[in-house]
Amino acid sequence: MLDIFEILGPIMVGPSSSHTAGAVRIGRMAGTLLGEPPVKADIGLYGSFAETGRGHGTDRALVAGLLGMKPDDLRIPDSFAVARERGLDFTVHPVELREAHPNTAVLTVEGASGRKTCVQAASTGGGRIRVDQLDGVAVSFTGIFNTLILRHWDVPGELAHLTRALSDGGINIANMSLVRDRRGGSVMTIFEIDQPVPQSVRDQLAQVPWVFGVIYYVQNYKNLLTRKTRIHTLIHKNEKYRNRRYTFVVEEINEEKSNLILKGKLSGNMHVFDEVYVYSLENDAFTVRI
Repeated sequence: MLDIFEILGPIMVGPSSSHTAGAVRIGRMAGTLLGEPPVKADIGLYGSFAETGRGHGTDRALVAGLLGMKPDDLRIPDSFAVARERGLDFTVHPVELREAHPNTAVLTVEGASGRKTCVQAASTGGGRIRVDQLDGVAVSFTGIFNTLILRHWDVPGELAHLTRALSDGGINIANMSLVRDRRGGSVMTIFEIDQPVPQSVRDQLAQVPWVFGVIYYVQNYKNLLTRKTRIHTLIHKNEKYRNRRYTFVVEEINEEKSNLILKGKLSGNMHVFDEVYVYSLENDAFTVRI
């Protein structure tokens, strides 16, 4: 199924949604998972990131993300200077990886407290990202949801205690995955959550026996209304949006509760389709209406 982000892309400072906007989000993810402002960063670029990243501003975008900037921040081209002002020391260099996505970055970041974390993540297109490794452990999450990353020991019933704490707090789990190093060893459990997780629930999770780490990545709900308004101003009736394979012509724009409804013609491969795209304010995403 075609994602409209393949045509419209995210709101961003260019030139590339994958090499610039996605790179900013990778940097922001690494900074969030560190849990404090980074003061040191070793940034490794793989594949297309390494080969064309400088021209696309990938290095500056990753640094911008580490500084907390968003993909539409006009300071992204000047992120190196901002980093010097804020005392962020960083290096950027190519790396060799095995079986990695061609748009992959490996960020080893350190905060003033001495805390470190290593994040390997890929920019998968349209500004979207996927975290593939966290501190050497294979994972898979995107940051589309609020995300809880729990470190605990592998003991019987531990997962039940964790899910019960979330249930007692009224938290709905969208996706869950876990990986352990060995039987009875350490475990990393990742919960992708439909709604924000209150501090009280996170504190309760931290107090569950055998838990020794709680990391929380919160989806950015701030300014979604502004984003909706900006999308509305960027999309115009009778305008054409193209990628390599398809052209989408907007014929009608309507509002339905917190959604924008785009009706139009999608053409490609010698066919023309009536298509309806829905932009959801709540989920900050486009979907195809069946």
